[in-house]
Amino acid sequence: MRLSLFFPMALVILTAPPVDAWAQAQLEFDVASVKMLKVPKPPHGVGLIWNHGTLTVDAAQLRQVIGLAFGVQRVLVNGCPDWCDEDQFDITAKSADPNATRDQMKEMLQNTLKDRFRLVVHRETKAVPGYELIIGKGGARIETSKDQPGPPNVFTPTANRMDFHNMDMVGLVNYLANILRQPVKDMTGLTGRRNFALEFKPLDSGAPTAGPNPLSSPDDFPSIVMAAVEEQLGLKLVAKRVPTDVLFVDRVQHPTEN
Repeated sequence: MRLSLFFPMALVILTAPPVDAWAQAQLEFDVASVKMLKVPKPPHGVGLIWNHGTLTVDAAQLRQVIGLAFGVQRVLVNGCPDWCDEDQFDITAKSADPNATRDQMKEMLQNTLKDRFRLVVHRETKAVPGYELIIGKGGARIETSKDQPGPPNVFTPTANRMDFHNMDMVGLVNYLANILRQPVKDMTGLTGRRNFALEFKPLDSGAPTAGPNPLSSPDDFPSIVMAAVEEQLGLKLVAKRVPTDVLFVDRVQHPTEN
């Protein structure tokens, strides 16, 4: 199933003309491997994982990778062709500096996308329909996980629910943005990583929804998600226009072979 994650174009530009996103890019990986998967994997958490200068992105759609590289939610990446949400890619890259920071690795990934996908983008700041995530009246009901092993921001779809492990608030709002198909801004002030789950039920009954994948649920699923977040996590999604950076893809093509 192809997801349509584009925003309406009738939005108000709040800033000066866009600036070339590559203007200050300098860093590059020593080696980088980009492979398109022949057999796509089912929905799973995708993150920018780096360790001792090695970056790994597992089975990610290109729109996800662009969002990770430029630090925007995937729903704020506009202008990608259909295959950006269909094809999946494994990316493994190594920096000459084993102590490269996350920001440096992101900059290297930007240049890899430019080189291998011929990617050209620009940013514009717009006020778009979205949500703010705040703490509900009864207080947050998600405990901080301490000394948890394993990678951060992992979510696993199971029957009628989603389980989150080592999740920080950035990971949570990105996940919610994907479901709601609108940007979500964290206004909770919460820090640290957390383990929790969301169970999805119809609004008019206590029975679980049909199907384990929220992204393939019916049109009323956003309301179901908002109710689950408030009832189970003690957080609240407030609809409002959100001034935010939107990334526009001016040019992209399938990657060159390794």
